[in-house]
Amino acid sequence: MTTAGKQQTAVDASRELRRALRSLRQPAQLQENPLAQTAVVRARAAERYGDDPLAAGRALRDLIVELVNQLDRDLVASGEDPADIRTRRLALRGLARGDGIATVTRSLGIARTSHAARMLYGVHHTLVRRFLERVGHMAPSTQRTAPAQPWPAVVDAVRGVARAG
Repeated sequence: MTTAGKQQTAVDASRELRRALRSLRQPAQLQENPLAQTAVVRARAAERYGDDPLAAGRALRDLIVELVNQLDRDLVASGEDPADIRTRRLALRGLARGDGIATVTRSLGIARTSHAARMLYGVHHTLVRRFLERVGHMAPSTQRTAPAQPWPAVVDAVRGVARAG
């Protein structure tokens, strides 16, 4: 898949995931969501719900709830600033209720253009990414850590030393 194709997949998944979150308690509407037609959701539907006419909708709901819960646990375990974690968890809860990030930022009294608002959009992005990873439409992300020793050129630049080439 081309980079443009991957970006379009992420855009479509983001839109459809927002739609699915808004109708999380309505399996009939989830059944009609394109995300319910992914192989992972269909397999889960067959395994858990058998011949239920709303099996794919229920399976999609289950998958989204699992992803939201896992992201919530990961936020708690992240060890980041407790105030930031609290705000992100509130955003995640708002998303799980079907609210958009704009609604969540307003309810929290956060300016749309602030760093905090951008941070909340990151919660939605992470949820979309995890959904795409789970259904096999995106390779799992890797944890990147800082190198144990800084690169020599960076150290020298900070110290103001020119390296010979």
